[in-house]
Amino acid sequence: MIQKRRLRKYREYLESQSLSPLTVEMYYREAFCLETYLKGGKPKKKQVQQFISEMRESHKVSTVNGYTVAINRYLKWMNMNEYCVRTKRVQCNWNLENVISIEEYNRLIEYT
Repeated sequence: MIQKRRLRKYREYLESQSLSPLTVEMYYREAFCLETYLKGGKPKKKQVQQFISEMRESHKVSTVNGYTVAINRYLKWMNMNEYCVRTKRVQCNWNLENVISIEEYNRLIEYT
C-alpha cells in the first residue's frame, strides 16, 4: 500500500518537472520495477546494486545506463542519494571501415 502511494507521488513529481511523457513513463516504470524487486520494502544499497547487476546480464550497457539514471532519480527523490549506482562507461569502437576516402569526398563536393 505504501509502495503504491509512494509511486503515485513520484509520478506526480516527475510530471511536475517538465519532462517529456516518454521520460516520465520510463522513470516511473523503472521505479516500479525496483519496488517490485524489493517487494515493497525499504531498499538497501546492496539490493539496488544487485538489481542493476542482474539487468546487466541481459541488456546492453547503454540500456542499463538509462535504467540506472532512472533508478538513481527515484532514489534521490526518496533522499537516498548514497544508494545511487554509477553508470558503466561505454567504449566507442572507432574504426575506419565506414569512412569515405578523399576521392569520394571530392566527388561529393563536386556533385553539390
